Amino acid sequence: WEANLAPPSKNKEETPSQLPEYKKEQDSKSKSPFSASQQHTTSKKPSLQPFNINTADTATLKKIYGIGPVLSVRIVKFRDKLGGFYALHQLYDVYGLDSATTEKLIKYCFIEDSFQVTKIPLNSADFKMINAHPYISYEQTKNIVNYRRKHGAFNLVKDIINNKLVDSTTYSKCKLYLTL
Repeated sequence: WEANLAPPSKNKEETPSQLPEYKKEQDSKSKSPFSASQQHTTSKKPSLQPFNINTADTATLKKIYGIGPVLSVRIVKFRDKLGGFYALHQLYDVYGLDSATTEKLIKYCFIEDSFQVTKIPLNSADFKMINAHPYISYEQTKNIVNYRRKHGAFNLVKDIINNKLVDSTTYSKCKLYLTL
């Protein structure tokens, strides 16, 4: 045996954990660097407060489980191109936003009663402005601009469906965004 090692214990019942020096060393090794209260608490996200979807920024949107940096930017860009959301069901139209995540988002957001969408003036808007709206296709934009060029100003917003320039689905989605 080397000089610095203790001889084996003669008592077969005695184990190293029963030796005082070993026990002290074990106690100090087994302690966690966190206090007992820190060990037993789980980190909870602060509860999310309802927010206005028409003024929410990407940081707020990212607090919803399932919405990361890409989707949060996509939601804001879609909202801005749209002219604002007039109904929460429009969130289902955001590309890449699955229905489960949309449902979570809808639970936390609202639209103020006084909110007014940004409207496109049908009689004066240029091709680019009309075509930028997510609900109006390139072909439909061409139809609107060409009709206006040939026949002059629209008398009613509804003229775009009466003259078959857009289909009924498009009209029902975009009519609140159009004005004369």
